[in-house]
Amino acid sequence: MRQIIPILILSFSLNGFAQTFEWEILTDHLGLSRDDGVAFAIEDDIYYGSGNHGGFLQSNTFYKYNVSTATWSLSAPFPGVSRQYARAAVIGNKVYLYSGIDLNSIPLNDIWEFDPSADSWTELAEFPAERRWQAASFVLNNELYYGTGRDWTVIYNDFWKYNPLTDAWEQLSDIPKQRCYETVSFSIYDKGYLGLGRDCTGVFLNDFWEYRPISDQWEQLEDFPSDARYYAKAESFAGYGIVGSGQNEFSEMLNDFYAYQPIAKTWTKLPDPPMINRRGMSSAAIPFRGAFFIGGLDETFTRSNQVFQIKFKDDTEASFKLIYNDTQKTLYISEIDSVSQINVFNMDGRAVYDVRVSDSQHFIQTLSWNSGTYLVRINQKVKKIVVL
Repeated sequence: MRQIIPILILSFSLNGFAQTFEWEILTDHLGLSRDDGVAFAIEDDIYYGSGNHGGFLQSNTFYKYNVSTATWSLSAPFPGVSRQYARAAVIGNKVYLYSGIDLNSIPLNDIWEFDPSADSWTELAEFPAERRWQAASFVLNNELYYGTGRDWTVIYNDFWKYNPLTDAWEQLSDIPKQRCYETVSFSIYDKGYLGLGRDCTGVFLNDFWEYRPISDQWEQLEDFPSDARYYAKAESFAGYGIVGSGQNEFSEMLNDFYAYQPIAKTWTKLPDPPMINRRGMSSAAIPFRGAFFIGGLDETFTRSNQVFQIKFKDDTEASFKLIYNDTQKTLYISEIDSVSQINVFNMDGRAVYDVRVSDSQHFIQTLSWNSGTYLVRINQKVKKIVVL
């Protein structure tokens, strides 16, 4: 059963509008509790599987959680080698699963494609470089970027690009940060982000980097503002990178989360979620729904089957009213306070409309807007609207 946690709320200003977040506890996942599994999202479904539950007897089992119905069900089992520390990437309407270690702790470089419409897996060509685990990856322009990680003797900082249309890999420039593993990684807009982890000497890191695919170059950003750590988790959601949890150099499990805003290049602390400190969670994100964090291992080395969601909180106190007419491609706003500033942002945080009004009613033509969810802010009140 879902449980709303109303007190864990944060409001902060990014791109000129106040945005409120809240954490929610969702239904525990099916199957055995585990850490270092893999999760991915397709439309309104979160898929979760693999990982370590104290053995690998069921670690090729996958489960599906539908956000709309709040229910779990079995998905097609993964036909490859059971594994821990796998990575997954969603490109178009397909999912690509790769990397990890098997039951004998042997690194893997096989790649599998999952088709959710057929609920089936297909093996593809192997990753052409060294086998590895605890690697990093993100998706840009429908291509997979992948690198770092380690085998049992070597730590890597090479970087690669995979095109699913041609099933081909291309080696890119090495990542200029230290050779590292168990970092976090995500993409926002047209750039990738990578940071944290441990280097080849075992030092814990809190540096953060931005990748620009057009120039194949990296830029070092402001450090992550909390403990250096590995086994952390990150997801991008509506123009923010949500980063947190993990384990620090004192072997302490962590529970703090931060939001990274790439336009302002700033970090903002989020309230602690209602989970106990842990490492090795899995994560996925659904646009306009939120970011989801699953499982993990706590300080007593107890594995979890809990599921947490961070999302935007609707502003029920906003007094103005919104009506969207799809036929006319027009957004009507009424009951506006006199002399008000109207701002509209897409879910990437980019402003699409900005005007100061003195009337109680206003309308906006949306013909040039992309379909999706938008945030309408009038003065300091925010509401959502879906444009078709």
